[in-house]
Amino acid sequence: MFHLKIHLNNRKLITKLIKIFAGHILILVSTNILIAQDRFIEDIQKYGDGKVYLQPDQVATFPGEREGLQYYFEMRFDPYVETDMLESAKNGTVEAKFIVETNGKIKYVEIIKHYTENYDQEMISTILSMPKWQPAIVGGQKVRSFQTYSWTLKFYMR
Repeated sequence: MFHLKIHLNNRKLITKLIKIFAGHILILVSTNILIAQDRFIEDIQKYGDGKVYLQPDQVATFPGEREGLQYYFEMRFDPYVETDMLESAKNGTVEAKFIVETNGKIKYVEIIKHYTENYDQEMISTILSMPKWQPAIVGGQKVRSFQTYSWTLKFYMR
C-alpha cells in the first residue's frame, strides 16, 4: 500500500498529484489530504502528529478493563446535569470516540451519538478526567489508537 502525507496550499500541484496518484488517495478535503487505511488514520489538522490506529495488534485498555471503566462512569458521570429533568427524562445513549495517546492520556474526544447538549458535555468531561490507559500496541511499540465508549441513561418514574 502506498503512503502519502502532504501539507500544501497549492491547488495546481494538488490537482497534478491527484492525476498522478489516482486510485491511491482515498479522501481529498479542500487542500488537506487524509490518508486512511484499514489499520490507521493520519490527519494532522484534526488529530495532531502521528498515525492513529483503528486496529492495533493489542487494543488500549482502561485500568481494571471493562468492569473498571463501567465503575468509573457509574461514580463520575453526573446524571443530574440537565436543568429540566422531567423534559429530558427519556432513556437514551451518548457515545464518544477519543484517542488514547502513547503515554496513556486521553485526547480529541468527539461525540458520535448525541443525546442532549448537557449530557454530551458531561460525557466529554468524564472521559477527559479518566486516569491513564495502557496504550495500544503495534509491532511491540506503543501507538495512538481510537476508542469508543457509550453510556446509556435509563430513567425510572415511580
